[in-house]
Amino acid sequence: MKKTLHSLWKEAHADNISYVDSYFHTYFKEDETRVLRVDGNIEASLQVHAKNLSLHGKLLKTSFLVGCIGSLSDRKSLVESVLDEVSKSDLITLIQTDHPEIYESLGFETVIESRVFNMSSALIPDFPIDGIVLDPASKDLVKVYNRFTKYFTGYFVRTEHDFELMKQDLRNQKGSFVGYSIDGVLCAYARIINHGTYVDVLECVYDKSGSLLRLLSFVSRGVSRIVFTASESERINKVIPEARGKKIPFIMARINDKELFERLYHIKIISAYSAFNAFGLPLFNRDFL
Repeated sequence: MKKTLHSLWKEAHADNISYVDSYFHTYFKEDETRVLRVDGNIEASLQVHAKNLSLHGKLLKTSFLVGCIGSLSDRKSLVESVLDEVSKSDLITLIQTDHPEIYESLGFETVIESRVFNMSSALIPDFPIDGIVLDPASKDLVKVYNRFTKYFTGYFVRTEHDFELMKQDLRNQKGSFVGYSIDGVLCAYARIINHGTYVDVLECVYDKSGSLLRLLSFVSRGVSRIVFTASESERINKVIPEARGKKIPFIMARINDKELFERLYHIKIISAYSAFNAFGLPLFNRDFL
């Protein structure tokens, strides 16, 4: 089945074959695969990843649905059947999609948004390369990530193994992690893919805006543009005033047991959106497997 699905994914993502190949090499597991068959043919498929979600100071086991392919109606039918399965064990189910309207009728709401800045590298101030670290150690990446995310909610817990997989995925796509250190201590990193004429900055995690600018300065060298994706909670235009970003939906969520959620957090909620925004903490999540 893996070979068949690999081919179907390539058809669905013909503009990003390197991503598909890397996903199947690094992350694909057959026991995490769900398919919709009609007359023996696979009409839709998705992956169900188990994730630990940090939400309002509690760790919740969640199901994260990614890579859903097929016609819009077939995708919806498949997700509906998967919800019957995962709702028995997971308080929250999340899904990544470019078509949020498909899943709203199933109880999903957009809870995490991203802002994409497609900008000239000339907008980034020029800094020396002092402190730049190529391929920082995964144990140090975990520390930076943990320090950064303590100011946010709605993020997935990451381990050293998670970062090792992310490194492998990046290498497959001609990407890497780049870090910035002060006095030998890593304080920021960028996750990037180099496309030759431009650099895709998939994620920046940092201690302060100066560290962010030093990373962006380094990764923008030798290219005309950078495409930097940040969470909607970050205020990138305060750091780079000329930057103009486009807001896009990133992750949708469904509360599978509203009453249990309310008892767990001692609050009343209307929807997934109100659940994620219940305590006013800024939201951050840049996982997009």
